[in-house]
Amino acid sequence: MRSRRQSTAATFALALFGLIFSHSARAQELPPHVFMHKVSMRLVGRPPTLAEKALLSKTMKPGCASVTCLDDFFRSFIREKMKAPEFYAIAYSKVTERFGYKSPSSSALSQIIKTGVDGGGASEGRDFMLVYRTFKENAPIDDLFTSQIVTDPTYPDLSAANPGFERFSIDVSRMPRPPQQSNYEFLLENGSTVNSTQFNLSGHPNIAGLFSSTRFLLRYWNSPINRNRKRAAAFFRVMLCDSMSPALERETQREKELRLALGISDEQYSADELVKIHLNKHANQKDCAVCHDRLDPIGRTMRPLEVGVSGVSFKGQLRFANSLSENAEIEVSNFHDLAVKTTKQSKYIDCQTNWMIETFLGKDLGLPPLRFTEFFKTVEKNKRRVKSTIEELLMLPEFRGLVPKVIEPASLVAAKTVLSNCTECHANLFRERPEQIKARLSRISVCLDLLNDGKQLAMPPSDHYWLPSDADLRSVKEWIKQGGPLSDDVKLYDSNEVTRVLSPPPGVRKCRE
Repeated sequence: MRSRRQSTAATFALALFGLIFSHSARAQELPPHVFMHKVSMRLVGRPPTLAEKALLSKTMKPGCASVTCLDDFFRSFIREKMKAPEFYAIAYSKVTERFGYKSPSSSALSQIIKTGVDGGGASEGRDFMLVYRTFKENAPIDDLFTSQIVTDPTYPDLSAANPGFERFSIDVSRMPRPPQQSNYEFLLENGSTVNSTQFNLSGHPNIAGLFSSTRFLLRYWNSPINRNRKRAAAFFRVMLCDSMSPALERETQREKELRLALGISDEQYSADELVKIHLNKHANQKDCAVCHDRLDPIGRTMRPLEVGVSGVSFKGQLRFANSLSENAEIEVSNFHDLAVKTTKQSKYIDCQTNWMIETFLGKDLGLPPLRFTEFFKTVEKNKRRVKSTIEELLMLPEFRGLVPKVIEPASLVAAKTVLSNCTECHANLFRERPEQIKARLSRISVCLDLLNDGKQLAMPPSDHYWLPSDADLRSVKEWIKQGGPLSDDVKLYDSNEVTRVLSPPPGVRKCRE
C-alpha cells in the first residue's frame, strides 16, 4: 500500500457539501446598507459617511429596497468613491505588491493621501503617477505595462527638487525626435494641485510602463550569470500569472519508495543530484531547459535595460505553453513590442481580470468558468478600462450575496475539491476561461498520471503535505471522462478529446515536458 492513501470520507463529504450548496435555493441579497459598507471598505478602506447613509435611506422607496432595484444609485456611489485619494493610494499599494516590492507603510500611504505623491524617491513618484493617471483617466489596464508617457512630479513641501529628465537614465540620443513635454496637474484632497512634467517617449523601443522604471530594474537585478532572467521571470508573473516555478522533474512517490528500499537516503539522493547539476551545465539539462527556453529570449530583449534604459533594441521571442503539445512563439522586435504583444494574449487578460477580482472582491470569491467567460466579455466591451471593470465587478450578483446562475455538476464539484489543493503553488484552474482550463488539464493529466491511476504520480512532490488518494484521482478522472462538464449544457471535451487527454501520446510522459 502506498503511504499516500487517505480516507475517502472527507473527500466525499466535501463533494457532497459543494453539491448541496450549488443546488441550494437562491441566497438572500445583501441589504443595501450592508452592501454600501462592503463597497466602501473595499474601495477606500473606511465605512461610508453619515451623509452617504442618509442619502441611501432617502433614495430607498417602498417597493424598491434592494441593491438590484438601486442599481443606478450604487453605480453612482462606486464612481464617487473611486475619486477619493484613498482609492488611488490603495490601488498603488496593490500594484506595488504585485510587482514584488515592499508595500508602502501606513505613514507613506497617509502622505500619498494628503499630498498626492510618493515621497519614497524619484522612481517611486513616477511609478505612483503612472498608476494614478491610469486609474484617474479610466485607461485600459494595459497602460500600466505599455505606456510611454513618463510623468515627473514636483514634490510639494519636500526638500527634493524636481529630479529632471536626466535622472530617468534613458538614452534619447538615438530617438528620431526629442521627447515632447507637457504639464500635468495632480488634484489634491485639499483642492490644490501638484505640478508635473510629462515626457512623451512614444517610439522609444524600450519604454514599457512600470517595467522601465528604476525601481523595477533595481528590484530585479542583473548580472553576467543572471542575464536578465530575474526580470524575465517577473515579467511572466505580472503579465501572464506564470509563477515560473523551478522546472526540475520531481521524484515520484514510487521512485522514492524504491530508492529508500535500496537504502539510499534523502540526504544521499540530494547530494547525488547536486553532483549531476555540477557535471552538466544547468541550462543544458533537459528539465532546466524547459524554463530557460522561455526566459532567455525575453532576457535578451531586456539587454537595453541592463544599465538604465538605452535606445538600442534587441529582438526576441515570447514563448509560453498554450496546450500540452503547442507552444506560442511570438516574434518581438524590442522590449516595448514584447509588452504590447503580450497584452494581446488571452492568457494575459485572464491574468489581469483575476488580479482585479482578487484585489477588489477578495480571494475567496471565485466565479465559475462560465460566469468568468461572461464577465470577460464585459471587460473587453469596456475596452479593459480599470474603473469600468471595477464598477462591473462590484455590481456582480455574487458580490451582492446571490448564488451563481450556473449550477455545477456533481463531478465538477468533486474535481474542484481535489484540485483546490494545488492552488498553494499554482494558479486556480477554475478561475480561467474554458479554453485555458482545457490547456492546463492536459498537463494535469500527465502530472497526476491519470492514465495509470497515479502509479507514476509526478505532482505534487512526494514530500508535500497533501498527496491525492485513489479516490481523489478517480474524481478528477471521472470528471474528464464525462467530458469535463461545466454545466448541464456545456462540456469542455468531446469523446475524441477525452481520449487524448487521458491517454497522451507515447512521447509525452514527463510532467514538465
